Amino acid sequence: MKIILFTLEFGGFGDIIFSFKIYNFLINKGHDVRIMTFWKTIQKFKNLIKKNIEFIGLNRDVCSFVQYDDLYISQMDKQKVNKYDLIIIAPLNSSGVNTYEPLHLKIENIFLHEIPLEKIKFITEYNVYDIEDHPNILKTGLPTPYKLDIEREESILEQDLNLENLGILITNPEIHTKILEVYGLKAGEYAFVWISVMEGVTNCLISFLDMISDKWQNKNKKLKVLVPEYFKNRYIHLVPNSNIELVFIFPVEYKYIPTLMKYSIPDILVTGDQSVSDVISCCENKIIWYQIAPWKITFAEHFFSLLERVPTLSSCGSLECSKPSKEAILYIRKNLNFFDFLENVILI
Repeated sequence: MKIILFTLEFGGFGDIIFSFKIYNFLINKGHDVRIMTFWKTIQKFKNLIKKNIEFIGLNRDVCSFVQYDDLYISQMDKQKVNKYDLIIIAPLNSSGVNTYEPLHLKIENIFLHEIPLEKIKFITEYNVYDIEDHPNILKTGLPTPYKLDIEREESILEQDLNLENLGILITNPEIHTKILEVYGLKAGEYAFVWISVMEGVTNCLISFLDMISDKWQNKNKKLKVLVPEYFKNRYIHLVPNSNIELVFIFPVEYKYIPTLMKYSIPDILVTGDQSVSDVISCCENKIIWYQIAPWKITFAEHFFSLLERVPTLSSCGSLECSKPSKEAILYIRKNLNFFDFLENVILI
């Protein structure tokens, strides 16, 4: 099938990784896929994902909480639009959607700015899907991805509630140990931190550093801690003669992230459902410390309840964590992989 993957990212890497995983899955299934997104997002894709991806650019440079009515395909890319079998919006920017107007009409209007109607008659209510990376909780209490199809939405939802799917994208990541050599890292002698800038993030990071510092205190060498570069100019309070050394290596090409996770010490600090998905995909021995964003509370509660350890809403640093058993990880890999939903429901 010829597919457009329509990606509206909110400014973080998580949305790009979410979209790329779906793109990669579709490509590996033999589909012809184009990613339609903002120009700045295209550049982020190219920086994070070193792979030849076909893009269709939108007119806007900014991406946060835009209205769909403000979007149209850039003039230089309108010639790339041919007949497509399927349009998948991932992740969905629900702030730009009028819930009383079918989503396929919103998508049609984006094309109509620059392209004649006869060329886009392939857009119908039956071939436009949306996927949220933090699915809604329905009245049953179970989270599920859903197809936004006004006439058939309820039956689709009821059909798939038993999946208990959390938008988890389990992959089989390649391991690239050469990245350890590039940064002078040794397996088991560094920690991995990948969190976002939000309220309380500095205290979150300090708590985590204090905790792993205590665990490392009897070692004769410093513990390197890989930290996102945006913390470089923040004032991080570390005790004098600390046994911790902060290493600012991010951003780094995404394909190396699972390797850096795999060979780090067991304690790992992450945020977002895709970071947790990557930990589950690559590793079986991690103690997961999770920074909960306000929009990820539902995901955290349901996901960690599967691991029989529910983190508090301030779960970070020296507070609650979860060390999933090997059995729990295998269960999640087998039963809660969103790709199964994508293949069995959308690509049927």
